[in-house]
Amino acid sequence: MAKANKYKPGIIFATIVLFIFVDYLQPAYAVFPGDNGKILFNSDRDGNSEIYSMNADGSGQTNLTNNVTVDQDGDWTFDGNKIAFSTNRDGNYEIYTMNADGSNQTRITNNASGDYKPVWSPDGTKIAFASNRDGSLEIYSMNVDGTGQTRLTNNAANDYTPRWSPDGTKIAFWSIRDGNKEIYSMNANGSGQTNLTLNLADDNSPDWSPDSTKIAFNSNRDGQWEIYTMNANGSSQTRITNIAGTNLYPVWSPDGTKIVFNSWRDGNSEIYSMNADGSGQTRITNNSVTDYVMDWQPLKPLIGITPPAQTLPAELPKTGPNLPTTLAIIQLLLAVTSGIITMSILWAIRARIRQL
Repeated sequence: MAKANKYKPGIIFATIVLFIFVDYLQPAYAVFPGDNGKILFNSDRDGNSEIYSMNADGSGQTNLTNNVTVDQDGDWTFDGNKIAFSTNRDGNYEIYTMNADGSNQTRITNNASGDYKPVWSPDGTKIAFASNRDGSLEIYSMNVDGTGQTRLTNNAANDYTPRWSPDGTKIAFWSIRDGNKEIYSMNANGSGQTNLTLNLADDNSPDWSPDSTKIAFNSNRDGQWEIYTMNANGSSQTRITNIAGTNLYPVWSPDGTKIVFNSWRDGNSEIYSMNADGSGQTRITNNSVTDYVMDWQPLKPLIGITPPAQTLPAELPKTGPNLPTTLAIIQLLLAVTSGIITMSILWAIRARIRQL
């Protein structure tokens, strides 16, 4: 009987370690999905356009840029630690990055034309943005330090407001290549550009749900600007606001339960929050100036697992193990093995002492 229980303490210890590490390995990427952090928005309350952050209920409104020129187009990284934005502080619009508290504002583009609307890739390695450096507004991507700037769209019409899907595979944007504003999606390398809305009215300002299955957007197809949602392939286009006054610029919450947006229903542009189905519309800013919502901060990325990889070209197939995941598994095996060995030795010593 004693022999049968010889390894019992080690097995118990290993089981505990196993449960801890299994919980540790559960994916919880910030924006796909994650916990809701601060809301990023533009305001001209200080006499010029500045980037502010606030809590989800509208409290704690804080100026992050504090600059006498125009700062706009803020976008959070997937881990909520940095912000990309555009500013004309150098004479034309360029892309900058800064820390979440507004410190370390750094220029990463340097072009005679305008660069706008930066958006981080979910894996944190790229930034997509719009630029008119080649004549019309087109979508580009670059490394986060500004190197490797690559044009993704190429047509005579304007392409604007890129939004990277949380799974890293697609970029949504709007284009006037069909004569009116339509929402398109394309692969992360610029291929497969597809019109999703196919509507005679104007549709713009796309934003992905955290699970990449839906897109929120603006449309004036019903006579005034309202917020709509649709599936990622353009199907099931559904109106979720219906109130007098313009409603624009929807942004999903990282946990997927809310959408924040702008509305002029109270006489000026204020930020509102609602449930993802359009219910529970609540005003969260309240002042006499213009406030524009930009992005919602994701929180609590998982340590030890990287975000979903971007879709690679066919000539570069994804092969090999995910290194952070592999290291985590190795750590798990070492912990389990160490626990079994340690507890078995202690049990053997205890048994030997009893024999003395």
